[in-house]
Amino acid sequence: MIDTQPRCENPACGLPIVVIPGHRRRQYCNDTCRMAAHRARILRENQACYEALQLQLALHEREVWRERTFTDKISVK
Repeated sequence: MIDTQPRCENPACGLPIVVIPGHRRRQYCNDTCRMAAHRARILRENQACYEALQLQLALHEREVWRERTFTDKISVK
């Protein structure tokens, strides 16, 4: 049997949602779940930006190190 009752879209919850005929479809079981899902979404987005910036910084530092290391060896000879 397939469960056709809608469930809360908060990944940490998933409780069934009461369907009220004539009303719009609810996505979350309550405001707490709605805010928790929003905060989790924002956290994921910020984490992705942070990781991209860390990678960019590491690449820049490696390039600076290469320039410093190889220009020093060339000027020493």
